[in-house]
Amino acid sequence: MTVLQSIFMNIKEGILVCDSHMRIAQTNNEAKRIFALDDNRTNFRKAVALPELQSAVEKALTGETVHITFDWNGRWYQAITSPNYYGGDKGAILIVLDITQQIENERNRRQFTDKVTHELKTPLTSIIGYSQLITNDIARREDVKRFVGIIEQNAENLMEMINDIMRISSLESMEGLNKVVLQLDEVVNRTVNQEKLNADAENISINTAVEAVRIYADESQMYQLVNNLVSNAIKYNKPGGSVKVTVAQKMGEILLNVQDTGIGISSEYQDKVFERFYRDAGVFLQTVDAFCGYDLVLLRLIGGAGGIQYVDDPACSAESFGKVIFYLWNSFLVS
Repeated sequence: MTVLQSIFMNIKEGILVCDSHMRIAQTNNEAKRIFALDDNRTNFRKAVALPELQSAVEKALTGETVHITFDWNGRWYQAITSPNYYGGDKGAILIVLDITQQIENERNRRQFTDKVTHELKTPLTSIIGYSQLITNDIARREDVKRFVGIIEQNAENLMEMINDIMRISSLESMEGLNKVVLQLDEVVNRTVNQEKLNADAENISINTAVEAVRIYADESQMYQLVNNLVSNAIKYNKPGGSVKVTVAQKMGEILLNVQDTGIGISSEYQDKVFERFYRDAGVFLQTVDAFCGYDLVLLRLIGGAGGIQYVDDPACSAESFGKVIFYLWNSFLVS
């Protein structure tokens, strides 16, 4: 196989060449994978039972270039068909690119815009409403101070949302990262000590089992990641509950494990907990602030080369034992 043939066969775009009778003359590996082709399927119309794609190839045989987007076996593709001369015969060439991820990203962007608009309206509506009560002299004098406090709290919530949006934008663009060598165990211990006051207020115990591990990461982001994990474990726990934080290094990987005896998230929603603004309809809407979904999104983004999972521990049948596991791959390790 020549270098040119190797490039043709292994390029990420699917390429399929037809002769003037719409017989398949050449295909590369990606085209075979997309359309599940084999050497016995040489008739394009029979091999690719997609009318709009067949029409695009037919138009290419008449000299027309066609661009289409199509759905095939649950994935989205962008295709271009154009005239091609093959062995002295006029044919057509089809180039196909998998754009499923781009479609998914665009869908997520639209959903994010809808959700952020809704979430920002909530505190703004409250601020405007209570402000009008005061400025129109509708509020009683004894209620004014309480109303101002509500306005201030909603303004702070609004500022927190805006800061979260800006942090997520920064994380997605990977701007401003300052990676250094740091001790993950020190980050965890410092965070736990800072959160003990909040835990004590709810009579929640925090236990740690932390190994000394050095990592290469952005220090402020790692503090934010650990703080979000631990503070959520306290915030969504029950009075008198417990939190356990462990750090271990096994086979070139780091495992940061945060467990709590809190309300947990039902199994059918666990794959959604790292989505922006996500809230478990049966639990979160009734128990936590409206913006809780952002904390887990920040964790996913900060994780970067690592991975994060949320699971419910089936060993605890009486309680929903929430567990967030954060994996740092060996690219974070410092020997």
